[in-house]
Amino acid sequence: VRALSLDPEWIRTRNDVYWERLQLLASGLRTLGMEVTLPKGALYLWTPVPEGQNAEQVAQRWLFEAGVAVAPGTFFGPSGAGYVRISVTAPTSRLKEALERLQALGAG
Repeated sequence: VRALSLDPEWIRTRNDVYWERLQLLASGLRTLGMEVTLPKGALYLWTPVPEGQNAEQVAQRWLFEAGVAVAPGTFFGPSGAGYVRISVTAPTSRLKEALERLQALGAG
């Protein structure tokens, strides 16, 4: 009930923040050589992992070597194989930090 009674401007403002984060993350991942398509209505990106790797390997490498947590696509079913899912619900400063860590790792 509370959510339905919120001022629509609050929702627009939140949507703008998430859209900026999606664009930031997509741009940063592209500089790492990753393919990214912006979603039309989601708070996360799905990106294919580099050829010859699987999503679990990529997620573990990023976590243990860069301290960046993403979800292997297979967590969401067999259609997610070969992808990682990256949330943009963290603060923008944390997403920038994650991209810096991935760049230092040479992820991609």
